Amino acid sequence: GSGNGSKEPTNNKFRGNIITAENGELLELNNNHSSNTIMDNIGWATGDAENGGLSDDMATLDQDPLLTKDHDGIYRLQSDSPARKKFPGTPFKELTSVDIDGEERGPNTDAGCDQFSTESKKPKKRITAEDTGVSAPTPWVGSPKWEP
Repeated sequence: GSGNGSKEPTNNKFRGNIITAENGELLELNNNHSSNTIMDNIGWATGDAENGGLSDDMATLDQDPLLTKDHDGIYRLQSDSPARKKFPGTPFKELTSVDIDGEERGPNTDAGCDQFSTESKKPKKRITAEDTGVSAPTPWVGSPKWEP
């Protein structure tokens, strides 16, 4: 829902993300979010940022995910990041088995959009507004195969 609308998101899963901010709140929840699953995330508030509605049962809080800004502007995991191998196997495979660069996830899945790798098998691409949000192409809704 937006504004004063009566429709609110329900039955959503927000899992396995890295949420960072230098100001504001990491997560702002309006009203009751009990039908939504928010878990297994990493929350890192720096500067003037606050955790907001993000609680300990939703995320590991106050643990630096050790991200480094890459040459293409995307923040990627360092080799000793606590986000590495956060999930045994590939628990999100029914949604996608590749990361933001088109590289395979696994054998253990890292938190966030980028699976750690020391060598890229596919070219990197900067994420755009068209790659995110409700209008983003998704491989599980019959969209064409995404190629970086």
